[in-house]
Amino acid sequence: NTTSQLRAWRKEHEAQLKAYVPKAYQKPALAPIEKEYKTNLRRIEGKAMEEPVPTSAKDCKTVSPLKAWYKTQQAQLEYVPKEWRKMPADSLEKEYKKNLARVRAEEAANATEALKEEGGEEEGGEEKGGGGG
Repeated sequence: NTTSQLRAWRKEHEAQLKAYVPKAYQKPALAPIEKEYKTNLRRIEGKAMEEPVPTSAKDCKTVSPLKAWYKTQQAQLEYVPKEWRKMPADSLEKEYKKNLARVRAEEAANATEALKEEGGEEEGGEEKGGGGG
């Protein structure tokens, strides 16, 4: 596949969608086409593929995937009518902050554990309690 073939594919799919989907509903319907286009463009250009976004905040082990999850969830809220967005947006914000605190606590605990292990290795090289001279 070439980039020109890929562009032709996207143009054809967008034209079909725009012909049959009312304008008010086109944006969410175009998103999967654009995502597939970008994924295949990266593949054709030989660039690294993007990491998949976790489906749950609980699956995130570091801040970076958690932020990606949050951004994806926020994008989904665009499809909720404005007058109904506040409650799910508040819930999303709460979930994000809770998991951000969890991830940061885990990272801090891991860093502390690594420091303890480094300290333990230094002490491990010396014999303790040998005292007999």
